[in-house]
Amino acid sequence: MRAAFLSSLLLIFWVAPSARLVNAQTVPSSANILADADDRMSLSGDDWRFMLAANPTEVERLSRFYEASFDAREFRRVTVPSNWAMQGFEEPMYDRSSDAEGFYLHRFHLPSSLAEKRAVLHFEGVWDSAEVWLDGQALGRHDSGFTGFAFDVTPHLKLNAENTLAVRVRQRTKDSSFDENDDWSLGGIYRDVWLEFMPRELYIDRVEVMTDFDEHFRDADLRLRILVTRRDENDNRQAEVRAVLTGTDGREVQRTSFTRAISDLINHVRELNTRDVLMQMHVRAPAPWTAETPNLYKLVSNCSLTAASRTRARNR
Repeated sequence: MRAAFLSSLLLIFWVAPSARLVNAQTVPSSANILADADDRMSLSGDDWRFMLAANPTEVERLSRFYEASFDAREFRRVTVPSNWAMQGFEEPMYDRSSDAEGFYLHRFHLPSSLAEKRAVLHFEGVWDSAEVWLDGQALGRHDSGFTGFAFDVTPHLKLNAENTLAVRVRQRTKDSSFDENDDWSLGGIYRDVWLEFMPRELYIDRVEVMTDFDEHFRDADLRLRILVTRRDENDNRQAEVRAVLTGTDGREVQRTSFTRAISDLINHVRELNTRDVLMQMHVRAPAPWTAETPNLYKLVSNCSLTAASRTRARNR
């Protein structure tokens, strides 16, 4: 029952003024953030460029493909998300992966209006390993074909100019055998890629949710850990952290909040050797999730400044 209620939560984070995923840190696949349209720029589409390296010699030849001086005229146009085997570059393989590696390039422009925004680059899924560069700067590497990940790319983006995203995809790593079972191994960027934009001053970095049922498995306590980060150490404006739980019928079940001056808020949570704001809700007789009754709850968390605008991000 505990797992059933937790899986029935649709987490929607109202993040004001910002949310962040730390550079080179991965994000669990269960925490894929879906921003509102105004805060999100999709990089998916049919205008990516791709080259498959079938052997170590070809891999070495393409190894510096992320550099501006690299001649990529041989790269072919492909669609992302997709698996390159499904686009005819390689035969699909069952129960094992090949040694072939894929090299992706994508170019995009950003307006100057984003100058005061924080930018996070999201990959929802790459099989099986992704090494990423932006305009020649290494962002990091993520090994795991089934989990999403993200990078804080704010320092690397160019406004009113062309940006080049480069992704090297490996199918074999030291841990890839754990992902290869009785199924097909299909290399590629097979889930969406997108940019998320948000203000920088004060933001929710992470939200964790746990549920504890009582001994009768009837009522549950919903425990929240909301990690808050600020940009300016001397900012003493009032800030409120709030969470609202909505039931399967769209009606509010419960809400809780915590209000402090920003400096007091940060100092308060540092007393716990963290920056987490701890909250709790008591939910009476929650409707559990099952395959036959897929009940979904919605949790909205926000961190807002006095008279500050809010940006929204959703997490399923």
